[in-house]
Amino acid sequence: MLPLCLSVIPWGILAGSMAVQAGLTFAQSLGMSAIIFAGAAQLVTLGLLLSGGSVLTIVVSVFFITSQHLLYGLTLRETVARMALRYRLPVGYLLCDELFALASAQPKEKLTPGYLIGAGLCFYLCWVLFSLAGVVMASAIPDLDRWHLDFSIVATFITIVVPMVQSRSVLCGVVVSLLLSMILSLYRVEGAIVIAGLSGMLAAVAALVFFNRYVFLEPMVPVRLPALLREALKYSAPCLLTAICGPIILLHDGAVRGMADNPYLYGAVAGVVIAARVRHMVLSVLLILGVFYLISWLL
Repeated sequence: MLPLCLSVIPWGILAGSMAVQAGLTFAQSLGMSAIIFAGAAQLVTLGLLLSGGSVLTIVVSVFFITSQHLLYGLTLRETVARMALRYRLPVGYLLCDELFALASAQPKEKLTPGYLIGAGLCFYLCWVLFSLAGVVMASAIPDLDRWHLDFSIVATFITIVVPMVQSRSVLCGVVVSLLLSMILSLYRVEGAIVIAGLSGMLAAVAALVFFNRYVFLEPMVPVRLPALLREALKYSAPCLLTAICGPIILLHDGAVRGMADNPYLYGAVAGVVIAARVRHMVLSVLLILGVFYLISWLL
């Protein structure tokens, strides 16, 4: 859980500092993080406020940006649906990228209400505390962006996704998700992460069908949709988490980072190698961040 808490840090600091830049008061800035509890939604909302976006634009943008949570809920539905309503409601509210990543890496029998709510509250408290830190730092440390805080998200998700890549079908889904998320984000397509994640899941299933020669072994073609859907959901975690990383690696403020001097790209490649060789999650995240900042310094 500790490495995933590290990934909350940059989002919280950025959300807090950006809220101050958007003209929100201390109470409004902290309240936004405490109530909404959604990094991407908050950053997009604040960005649109700064650029004079309308309420409708903000609502539509936030809907598409956070729509991957529909897939998160669908993936965890089989586990959470058995819980009482008093447990389902807090799990639904606390379900974020980090909690989904943590739940996807655990056996189903471990996903009890206490475990999910406890982990979710841990992420929530970290989020609010580091949002508070961002509000305070906004006036004390100018230009927080130059510290590349967002790479910790890439480092954390790499350590989760790489161990999941144990077959050619998962690898296919991850690669498709990564490339599509970069391309769609480059052209500012709404819902790029969801589209890339779904495409990666379908590509993984297609690769599984191809590699197993399913068409030649199964007399009932095509596969029934429920079975296909259940198969696709197995790939939701690696594909969606990879899709989140793609735009961070490739883009900065909507523009493509230079390839030759892009520390995010080199750091991500180094991160994949480190995560594949080092099976300890905390150590992997720390090593990846260390290599990334070394590369940033050299460039």
